[in-house]
Amino acid sequence: MARIFSNILILISVILLPPYLSACIVILFIFVFKNFLESIFWGFCIDMIYGGGALRSYFPYVLTVSLSLIFLLSFKVKKMLRFYSE
Repeated sequence: MARIFSNILILISVILLPPYLSACIVILFIFVFKNFLESIFWGFCIDMIYGGGALRSYFPYVLTVSLSLIFLLSFKVKKMLRFYSE
């Protein structure tokens, strides 16, 4: 039930907030939930909605790749955190 509410919150943030704030919220939920695979989907959605800019003209999926790498690195970081329980 908490995952559903978090996805609704991310959807609202993607629509109403700037992309960098939406990405911060997604990163927060990567560390809150065990396997938050939706982060890759939300990164893709943010890239599709707010695509453009100088860097994105060469590679348009910057946020998707960034959130994918953060998702993969979060497994290692979560094991090192003392307060994160598996």
